[in-house]
Amino acid sequence: MDKTCLECKCQFNTNEAWKTLCLDCYKKSKGYIKNTNNIDADLLKKLIYLCHPDKHNQSVISITVTKYLLSLK
Repeated sequence: MDKTCLECKCQFNTNEAWKTLCLDCYKKSKGYIKNTNNIDADLLKKLIYLCHPDKHNQSVISITVTKYLLSLK
């Protein structure tokens, strides 16, 4: 039976009525996959440089975004 993943809204096929997540989203929810976004290392370095808190008076948003970008490494 075809179902729609509750997380990413993609279609997936399963024989189990209780399954609500596709395999990728299930693995992410269990911590098996940390991040599926592939960002070029050089671009990531530039993004961190651009939004770094030292350049934005330690603003909350710059701290939050920099922490997120660092988690992608």
